[in-house]
Amino acid sequence: MTEAAVSLFLPPPLAARPAVPSDPLPLQRIPANSPHSPLTMTIAKIDHSGRIPAADVIAALNWAVHDRTYVSVSADAIIVRRAITKRPAKAIDSRRQLFIPAGARAQFGIRAGDRLLLVAIPDSVILLVYPIAMATAMLTNHYCRKRYP
Repeated sequence: MTEAAVSLFLPPPLAARPAVPSDPLPLQRIPANSPHSPLTMTIAKIDHSGRIPAADVIAALNWAVHDRTYVSVSADAIIVRRAITKRPAKAIDSRRQLFIPAGARAQFGIRAGDRLLLVAIPDSVILLVYPIAMATAMLTNHYCRKRYP
């Protein structure tokens, strides 16, 4: 009986890989005296009860402990506003944490321990909350379309 190599155990031939540019992509220049950004952003982990630490963005929006917030959802973000009517709302707790309701978390597939991008827009007095995977996809889409010289 003669032994022979079985093709199942042989690795497939390597395909030719495209050449990788040796020069790194250029970084965008930041002006020395850049104007103040209209956005404040931070990344936070959500806990098992749906609370996220948000002191930086709460301060940027001039919200305070015990202010009540209202949460709604759009196709691509969770939107947090200060509640001004008697809508169902949750208060910002003493640890400056915001609550994201279970329905909003479920719609975006958010689980305890997931990282979220929090984007405060003071001019509109709203906070946008994105799962990190969605924020990564938006940035990837933006930069893949951009052509660098």
